[in-house]
Amino acid sequence: MAEIFKLEGQTEVKCKADKFFEIFTCKSYLFPKICPEKIKSVQVLEGDWATIGSVKVWNYVPGVSESGKERIEAIDVDNNSVTFNLLEGDILKVYKTFKCTLQVTNKDDGCLIKVTLAYEKQHEDTPPPTMYLDFVANISKDIEAYLFKAQDKAAEDSVS
Repeated sequence: MAEIFKLEGQTEVKCKADKFFEIFTCKSYLFPKICPEKIKSVQVLEGDWATIGSVKVWNYVPGVSESGKERIEAIDVDNNSVTFNLLEGDILKVYKTFKCTLQVTNKDDGCLIKVTLAYEKQHEDTPPPTMYLDFVANISKDIEAYLFKAQDKAAEDSVS
């Protein structure tokens, strides 16, 4: 039987959990605008942006340019949690299976993003996918900046 490994990471950002979670679930089409140097494109192949079973193709740069096809496996709106299962792509050249669960919880003046990667190694000496945890942490900071900018613009518009 295959051994499934887990790797977890956390990042704090200063924005509301529901707004942050909305980007990952309903508005992932914004990623190329939010962080164009990290996410080059995202396209829906089946379903839509936010439904379990929907399939998307991503072109992204966690260090080198990669692509991947993922399916939304689970969404828990009450707990701000979403799970993606990788179906195809560069990651699967290194790992036999790869799932990512993102959970966002409110915390004081912001939120905590917890990322859990569940993966099966192609080879015994395959290193853990820590660069992908770092990648999500970096994207999280970009989302934080985007949400602050949107909030500032909304405040300006309401004043004028």
